[in-house]
Amino acid sequence: MSTTRPPGANLPHRSSWRNPALPQRQELPQYGSFCGQQMAASGPPRQGRHAKLQRRGGVRAAERSRPADDAEEEEPVEAGVDIEGDERNELAIEALQLGTWRLRGRLDAPYEGLAAQTEGMWRGMLPDLMLYPLPKEFKYCDSLDPKQEYGPWAYEELEDPPKDSEAYPRLQIENRCYENRVFRKLHLELSVRQDGLQVMHCVMYPKGNFDFPILSMDLVGKDDRVSLGIIDPCPVAMDRSLPPLYAQAVRRLQQQYRMVNNRSIPDWGAAIFSDACVIIRPTSDEELADFLKYCIALVRVHLHMSLNAMPVQTNREKRLKDIEAANKRYCEKQRENDKTRRILVNGFDEEFADQFMNLVLFDFEPFREPAPAAAADVK
Repeated sequence: MSTTRPPGANLPHRSSWRNPALPQRQELPQYGSFCGQQMAASGPPRQGRHAKLQRRGGVRAAERSRPADDAEEEEPVEAGVDIEGDERNELAIEALQLGTWRLRGRLDAPYEGLAAQTEGMWRGMLPDLMLYPLPKEFKYCDSLDPKQEYGPWAYEELEDPPKDSEAYPRLQIENRCYENRVFRKLHLELSVRQDGLQVMHCVMYPKGNFDFPILSMDLVGKDDRVSLGIIDPCPVAMDRSLPPLYAQAVRRLQQQYRMVNNRSIPDWGAAIFSDACVIIRPTSDEELADFLKYCIALVRVHLHMSLNAMPVQTNREKRLKDIEAANKRYCEKQRENDKTRRILVNGFDEEFADQFMNLVLFDFEPFREPAPAAAADVK
């Protein structure tokens, strides 16, 4: 991407990449196509099939390693991913796993798959990725062990309480955070509640001296059904404008994956979400699959553009104030989401909810610099 300043670059929000006259990146369509292959296999992901896929995937792998004379007739796979497909599809299935996450296997495939793909892209595309100094008490939170007295294996050793217990429903939350040159915080959260609630939450916060959107993404559901999918490159301009090149790439991806909103934006989100916000209640497996592919493609484009992003230089003082105000507004409005707060209060208590909302989910530190002790390479 060219770094030459175009005419008008001294105006507010007219950094080099905000100028619509710059040549468009010809490789943009390839990002969405590649991500589509990762998710495609032989059909859309079926909700509530994750455990079956993992179990049968392991059986298939074991059977393929047997000698031919010991092979058994294979049972057809009912889920929407063809485990007997070519090598690319097998690699895609392997990618839809959570590795060392404590909550691996507790959430359905859409949540785990999107989280695994997102974290994998962070690790694979950001060469300067570092661990963010997330306080230890927030890395894994369990309503059965709020003071973390049962040790590191409590997530496996503690059994879910019965429905008539005061501890029901159990709420488990796991967080991972990273940072790099452009992003002050890359936050990924998985939550699962015993009564069936499942959440995948992700926010990619840029540093306060970058004119770069806050990519926000959530997947929420209950009882094996995804009820909410939302993703938006939230602007860091108080007028809620996106850089033209970025907006152009988003529109192209939305056309490619047939994104059409069928839910309304909540009142607290109207001031922070962009006109490119996608918010849906999936009505079919195909619609859910398209949304997941779109999310993965947009994350990939977002990361590619971040590699070329530069700190604000022109009209610096005025623009930095505007960027800081937009970042602060984003955090304040997100904290107004009463549904999130109620879940935390019911699972833990008021104090925990306040700390989690203000320190983990929506903390406002636009110019925080990495501490030397936190700059650990994650590769």
